[in-house]
Amino acid sequence: DVFSQKEYPYHDKNLDKTVVRIGEELKKHLEDKHNIKVIHDKTMNDIPSYTMSYTNSLKTVKKNLDEYPTIEIAIDLHRDAPHIDRCKSREATTVNINGKEAARIMFVVGTDKLFEHPNWKKNYQFVLAIQQNMDNLYEGLSRKIDLRNERFNQHLLDKSVLVEIGSHGNTLEEALFSAELLAAVLSKVIRNFP
Repeated sequence: DVFSQKEYPYHDKNLDKTVVRIGEELKKHLEDKHNIKVIHDKTMNDIPSYTMSYTNSLKTVKKNLDEYPTIEIAIDLHRDAPHIDRCKSREATTVNINGKEAARIMFVVGTDKLFEHPNWKKNYQFVLAIQQNMDNLYEGLSRKIDLRNERFNQHLLDKSVLVEIGSHGNTLEEALFSAELLAAVLSKVIRNFP
């Protein structure tokens, strides 16, 4: 999950080159500009096995919920790869916002098709509010909401979202800018969503 110019860089232990860096940027803007407290867990749940990612991250999320029982929102941050070809991915995941290139953002919402997830529609309503505010503030930044059969551990909170910031075709700078924009949107939604 690396934003860099290397070919096929899916993992890197230098967290400054990964979505972990984007998470740090999101946290910085939420805390410093919007006064919203954030817990950013940097656990690498997809090492050593990508197929165990959500089994491992379930333990990570539960640990954080036990340690910080006032957590209301969970964001599972990723980057997308809509095409094998990085240039085609870049076309789908890049937009100009206020004269600056940004990595477009897609939201993924898990449903109850495969596993028990009775409150998935609450997550969906939360994500709809995020997307609608994003569309109002930064036209074209949001790609779509991707409803999936998997639940992605979103059953643990009613305000839980998987966020894909850009793709393997975007630069680190574009993704960092999008994290700043996402923080502004989240701040607005958090203050107004029931």
